[in-house]
Formats: sequence, C-alpha cells, structure tokens
Amino acid sequence: MPDWFYRTVSQPVLFKLPPATARACALGFMGRLARLPCGVGRGLIELLGHMHPDRRLQCKLGEHTVQSPVGLGCGLDPAGQALSAWQQFGFGYIEVGPVATRAANVADGVERDIKTATIVLPVECTFSAAKVKERIGAASVPGCKVMIRLRPQPGQSVCAVLSELTALIGNLNTVTDVFAIDVGDYWGAWTAKDWQRIRDGLLANAEWTCVLCVPVNRPLHPHLHVLTETSSIPQVRLLIDGELRAASNRQLGRPAFKKSLAMLQQLRQQFGERPTILVAGGVHQPADARTLLAAGANFIQIDTGLIYSGPGLCKRIHAAMLQLLAPRGIRCQDSVFRRTHTPTKEPACAVPGTDAHAPGAQPEPGRAADVSPVRQSWFWTGCMGVAMLLGSLIALWISATDVVFPYDLEFCGLTVEQLRAINPNLLPFMAHDRVTLAGSMIALGIMYVGLSFNASRQGQSWAKTAILSSAGVGFFSFFLFLGFDYFDPFHGFVTAVLFQLFALGLYAKLPGKRLDGAVDWVETPAWRWAQWGQFLLVIHSVGLLLAGGIISFIGVQDVLIATDLDFLNTDLATLRDAGSNILPLVAHDRATLGGMLIAAGIVYLLTVLWGLGPGKPWLWHTLWWSALAAYTATIGVHFAVGYIDVLHLLPAFLGLGMMTVGQLLLRSWMHAK
Repeated sequence: MPDWFYRTVSQPVLFKLPPATARACALGFMGRLARLPCGVGRGLIELLGHMHPDRRLQCKLGEHTVQSPVGLGCGLDPAGQALSAWQQFGFGYIEVGPVATRAANVADGVERDIKTATIVLPVECTFSAAKVKERIGAASVPGCKVMIRLRPQPGQSVCAVLSELTALIGNLNTVTDVFAIDVGDYWGAWTAKDWQRIRDGLLANAEWTCVLCVPVNRPLHPHLHVLTETSSIPQVRLLIDGELRAASNRQLGRPAFKKSLAMLQQLRQQFGERPTILVAGGVHQPADARTLLAAGANFIQIDTGLIYSGPGLCKRIHAAMLQLLAPRGIRCQDSVFRRTHTPTKEPACAVPGTDAHAPGAQPEPGRAADVSPVRQSWFWTGCMGVAMLLGSLIALWISATDVVFPYDLEFCGLTVEQLRAINPNLLPFMAHDRVTLAGSMIALGIMYVGLSFNASRQGQSWAKTAILSSAGVGFFSFFLFLGFDYFDPFHGFVTAVLFQLFALGLYAKLPGKRLDGAVDWVETPAWRWAQWGQFLLVIHSVGLLLAGGIISFIGVQDVLIATDLDFLNTDLATLRDAGSNILPLVAHDRATLGGMLIAAGIVYLLTVLWGLGPGKPWLWHTLWWSALAAYTATIGVHFAVGYIDVLHLLPAFLGLGMMTVGQLLLRSWMHAK
C-alpha cells in the first residue's frame, strides 16, 4: 500500500474499523501478499513502492552491514506477521517482540487515538520464542536485519534475569544475533554491581549484538555509566524506547517524540559520542528524523508513523537524509552513521551556494562518471526519443495527405480511387487509426527525451528502467502485424533504427547518481493533494495498458468493433468480399496502435510510481505535454474525419479528464522549491 493508495483509500477505510480488526486485516493482507510463491508478492510491493534505499545509506549495526539507518519498531508488528512484506519497505532492521519465556499475547487489546496520533497496547503482550523464530526463519532478505526484543520475567534476581536472557538468546541465535534487551521492570532497582553483571555477562559477549533499551518516560539510571567504564564493550549500544508505559497500558505515537529527543540529548551530554544510539518514539515525518540526527542519533526507528503518515515514510526519510545530511559529510564507519560537522574546505574557485562539494552531487559509489555522453545510456535513449518524434511527424504528414503508402496499395492490389469506391469512409477511418498511432508515438518520444535528459542523465536508474521496459514492449508489438502476412517497410525501417538505439541504451551504463528534486520535510496540504493526483495518474496509466491490450487483441481477432462498422456503414463480410487484403491492412494498424498504447502505459505507470516528487517541474511538464499531444491528436482526428460516436470517444475524454485533474492536483507539490 504506497502512500498514494493508503492515504486516499486504505487509511480512511481502516480507520473506520475497530483498531484490532484493522490491524489484523492490514498485517494479514501484507503477510499473505509477500508470501506468494515465486516472489510475486515481493515483486509487486517493489513495483508499487520502489522503496529500496540508495546504497550510500548503508551502515553498520554491530558486525552487520544494513541497507539503511532507519528501522521498524516492534510495536507495529510484534509477532512478525508481515515480516516478509516489511523487508521490502527499505528498512535497515526490523524489530519484533517482545519475546518472553512465558508468552502473554493479548491480540484484541489495541486502541487507536487519531487526535493524538497514538496507539495504545496492553502491558502484558509478549510472544513465545518458537512463534517468532518460525516467522523469522521463513522471511530472510539480505540487507535487512531482524532484531528481537527480549523481556525477562519481572520479580527475579539479576542472576536469574541474566540466565533467562542467555537462554532466550541461545534459542533464537539461529535466526538472528541482534537483540534488544528490555529490562524496564528492573530499571529503578538494580545497583551498579547489578549493571556490571549484565554488562560482563550479556552486553560484552562477542557472539551476539545486544542493544540496551532505555525507557523514555523514566529518569536516566544513575549507574548506567558503568557500561562505559570498561574496554570489554568496544561499542555500547542504546535504544531509546519510545513506549510511554503506564500501569495499565503502553502508548506509542507522537507524544513520545519530545521525550525521546530530550533523552537523546541527555545521553549525548553524559556519554559523548561513544554509544551507538537508536531512537524510537513519534517519528511521523522526515523533519523529525532530521531533528534526531542533528541531536546525535545514529539510527532512527519508526512505528506509528507508518499508520498516521503512510507506508512511504521510510522512503521519504531516505530522500531527506541524502539531501540534507550527505553535504555535511555523513560517512559509514564502524557500526553507525557518524556525523562530521567540519565542512570540507572549499577551493578558491568554488562558487558559493553550489553543491559542488556535497556527496549528493558526487557520483554514486561503483559508478564512474564518464565524460563521454556516447558511452552513457541517457544519450542513446534520448536519441531514441528524438527518432520516435521524427517518425511520428512523418506518419502525421502521410496520414494528413495520402493516408496510405504505395506499398499499402500494392499489398491490397487496389488504387486509392478503388478504395474510395469500395467505401468512402475507409481512408478517413485508416487516417484516424494512423493519426492516433502517431499521437502515441509523439507522447512516447516526449517521455523518452524528458526522462533521458533530466533523470537518466542524473544517474536515476528508475528512468532508464521505465524507458527500456516501455521500448522493449513496443518492439515486441512490431511482430504482431507480421501475422497478417504483411511486412510494412516504413514500420520495419523505423523499428530497425530504433532497435539499434535501444540496444545501445541497454548496453551503455548510467552516469554517477546525483540528487534531484526537493524534500517533503513535513506533511503539507500540497503533499496530501498530490497523493490524490498520483492516484489518478496511476489509474490513467493502467487504463492505457488495458486499452492497448484490448485494441491489440481486437486487431489480431475481429479487427473492427460495432462503432467502427457503424462509421463505415458496412459489415465485415462486405469488406472481405471487396478485397482480400483490406482487413489485414487495417488490422496491422490496429495491432501497432495497441502496442504503442501498451508501451505508453508502461512508461507512464513506472514514471508515476517511481519518479514523482517535489521540486520536479520538468517531470510535471514532460507528463503534461506528452499526454496533451497524444490526446489532441487522438480526439482531433476523430472530429476531423467525422467519427464522433460518443461511446467510442468516451475513453479518450475520460483519460484526458483524469490526466488533467491529476496534473492540477500535482502541480503545486511538483513545482515546490
């Protein structure tokens, strides 16, 4: 459920349901989807969300390299029911639990408070090691680490607690070796000597990575300093637990943010830079992550932010990190993201205000910036777009004059006068197909050129994927009309030229990745309206795919539909009797048009799913002018030839209307600076 669907459809529906029911529905659906065979569900989540983080965000959690410093807290899915799905959301780690020796699962004890953006959980809600172990074992994705929260039984001695935790770790270390130790029940009771035992017997063990949970609504323990008094723990790791615990419940959500920030500042003031600090509690927008990182957090943990802000929150935080923190010198070191506050000294020739020295403006690691455009993919895909524009202009000129090529007449064995004599509306009908085809090619050309020069040239891999996926389907559609025993020389020539450019674009590499666009630091009205705009454009793109599939199917089967025959004022039998090759000639245009619509649907869909963002006016204009050109050609030619059947034109007007409304809703957001 990406943001454009969650905020427009899913969230309002789920918020009408009882909290426990809504939670069960959401987690159950996500879990079953992600577990579909052959990776279909995970692939669909990746297609819709495209949330895999930039590899420059990789960092260390203990001895493990994780793909992001953003994690998922255990309050959202404590039993790991949708673990396979969460691993596609771009998290660096996912916390599950609490796990206890004696489980006490209260499934229906969830409450929701929309006004305060919180959820309330029962105090006694723990899970068995066997249940969590089974679910972790069935869901393993490289780059995303599972962290299990362990909660010992209350009322024990420190030796018994240490023994219980060690036994739980021994049971679970076959599925993970990262554990969060929740000893909140003992927080005010242990002495310095008790903390030393926990330190030496648990935290200093090199066989696993332990993170100590620090309750956010309790005073900092006076003896916590003993964790840093020895070299036996090379890296102390603390998790500021965002749960606001009361006698009868545990509250997660927005109210915990200020308390977590204050606790973070206190820990940094007392312990300096040595501890690795993971911070949870009320992170609902990228600005919250920015505040915590500036205060000294190494990892950010989110939970209720996914409920109230949307599933794309992690992706938006990643974009914010790249935009804001990379210029300040974030670098991956031992175990954490380290912040470097000393800026790189600018050379005398540097222009003030530019991003010349920001890592975001540098090539992505592993992709060398090649100074020669002919060795870069964007150059060839851009040339392919230009060639499509030229080919479409030639097709428009032919359609507006002779309509048919000489080899078309040779294939039919008829002259233009004979075609008019057979049916006076036949040539106008063919012109309407060919102009519509040319309009689709113009839209594709504009999209390919715009994406190549503004996104692929900046190293954005999504743009290259969108172009080549669309073009590959377009080339495949070329073979549809070969089934009519008719080889169209013009189409064949254009396809041969374009295929060479396609192959070069496929073979060539992307340049180094650079940052583009702006950042949604906070949730604004423009962002909320943009989710509706994106939703409409996704529906529009899917509509193009369906229309292309239907037209292609008709082109290779019935060729003409009822409204076509009404315009021609004839029937299929008459056309077959009039000339043996008239229907194949019309059918090959229809099949090609269907293929171009499918190609257009693919490039629009992937662009709308992956490429939309604030501060991208070029993309807004690319989408708008490409669609406007196609719809102008399509609708205009129908009125020019007199084919104005309402049912026939209705899909075109619906598509234009949906595109227009969607673009208007997106305009303010995509033009943001």
